[in-house]
Amino acid sequence: MRRESARAFLGDLEQMDKERQLRVEIDKELEQSVDELFSSLTAAIRNYKTSERIILNLPGKSMNARVVGGVISRLSLEDDIINENISKNIITELMQYVYGLGHNNFQVLTATTLENFGHRLIGEPGRPLELSITGDLGNDCFYSVKYVAVTVRGNVGESFGDGSKCSYFDIHGSIGAVDGWGIEGCTFRHKSQAVLDKIRKETRGNNNKYILKSGEEVSL
Repeated sequence: MRRESARAFLGDLEQMDKERQLRVEIDKELEQSVDELFSSLTAAIRNYKTSERIILNLPGKSMNARVVGGVISRLSLEDDIINENISKNIITELMQYVYGLGHNNFQVLTATTLENFGHRLIGEPGRPLELSITGDLGNDCFYSVKYVAVTVRGNVGESFGDGSKCSYFDIHGSIGAVDGWGIEGCTFRHKSQAVLDKIRKETRGNNNKYILKSGEEVSL
């Protein structure tokens, strides 16, 4: 019995080693794809080509949500380009394009505050475009999005989500001044009753919902 147990243990170790090696290979492949797409994208942005040409000329094999999330995260280190309007438009079109290919669940780690981020992203009923951001967002982010599910593990600035329809916003940090313009059929989630009351004050009605982290819905 002891010999069989020892064999089983060694077999488990061998399997764990294979899985560890596989993860290393996947991470290396991911890093290579991020490097490739990042180089192409930054060169195109700095040359101010039109966004349509940029998307068409990017390396197609790199097009998935993990790679695009990694590229956006790395772009946040490039202060000279990340908050340029052309960069924001291109990033939005890139996410939309990759989502259209069937990929989803974009993960972004930002090293700087992103301004005017995520404008006019559009998902589908029953298949929202999912995006998770770790870091802070500035003003005017996620303007006029539809069928989008956003988690922000950080703070957000003013006018967040204006014009949005049928979307879900899970905010972990503070939130700036709320305009509430044109927000319809959206759900806001936060741990603080006070923050939800602040959002609700400007967005109440229009079939919007407000959920505490506990899952309890805040009534009107």
